[in-house]
Amino acid sequence: MEKKNKSFAYDVREELARAPKKRECCALAEVAAMVLSSSGFTYRGAGKYGLSIHTDSASVASRYLKLCERFLAVRCTLQSVVSAKLGERVRYEIIPPEESVARMVDALGLYDPDAPFGMRFTLPESMIEKPCCKAAFLRGAFLGCGTVGDPMKSYQLEFAFGDEPLAEQAVAVLDGLSIPAKRTIRKTQSVVYIRDGDLMSELLSRLSAFKAVTDLESIRVMKEVRMQINRQVNCDTSNVEKMIDASEQQLAAIHFIDKRLGIDNLEEPLRILAHARRDYPDLSLSDLGEVLNPPLSKSGVNGRMRKLKLIAEELANP
Repeated sequence: MEKKNKSFAYDVREELARAPKKRECCALAEVAAMVLSSSGFTYRGAGKYGLSIHTDSASVASRYLKLCERFLAVRCTLQSVVSAKLGERVRYEIIPPEESVARMVDALGLYDPDAPFGMRFTLPESMIEKPCCKAAFLRGAFLGCGTVGDPMKSYQLEFAFGDEPLAEQAVAVLDGLSIPAKRTIRKTQSVVYIRDGDLMSELLSRLSAFKAVTDLESIRVMKEVRMQINRQVNCDTSNVEKMIDASEQQLAAIHFIDKRLGIDNLEEPLRILAHARRDYPDLSLSDLGEVLNPPLSKSGVNGRMRKLKLIAEELANP
């Protein structure tokens, strides 16, 4: 069954399945990349091949049925299997007629008499010279073996290729579109990945997933706003903590002066400030200056507070 709980990856895949199908050169590059990345090749003896396209998306299956019929003049059959290993999900397999496979292999640029088994496992460079064909290649590769993470958690888009040469070609194609990617080995897969929000947005745009780009940018803006709010809250919290610490130190000095000397024996400006701090222990220096009569600036309050602390130190160390 199709996935019911929609995810960002699901939405991207469904949008790409509806991408325009206009140019033959792009269609051939995309189908070839999809065949190679979805492990759809088998060798059946000299000049005989098995070719199929595998996907767990009905929309993607429908796309490649139409592409094969329109640009390769091949009407394929569609088979579906419920896979217990995939949590009872439906797996679709697009299979061309046996007599059409050799012609498809040749049309997709995958026939090479000098290669092992007579098949290429990367696309000829001539098929992916133009930017539009590069993007089509990457779209087919993504629909064959790609995924994208939830951007609310992290920025990650990757292709998990079964063959290292195809992964190397994908890195080169991405680089040709000014989208640098990294590569690593994960078990038996050669993984090409991007972990940068800007690059991810650029690639999705190249693949014609424009709604996904809009959603991604909205999420990025929301995350940035949250980060700014958190930074401000942390800053405000830090400032409040510093203000509380300072107020406690001031109150301790005033209490010590009162115990040893009596704050009413202080000169009038200091006596007034000491009483005000006792009456308003939670106010900042600026706000404390406002309650005095006449009002006093923050620097003025700070200067008098320093004098009170100095008096307390002198009383403690006569």
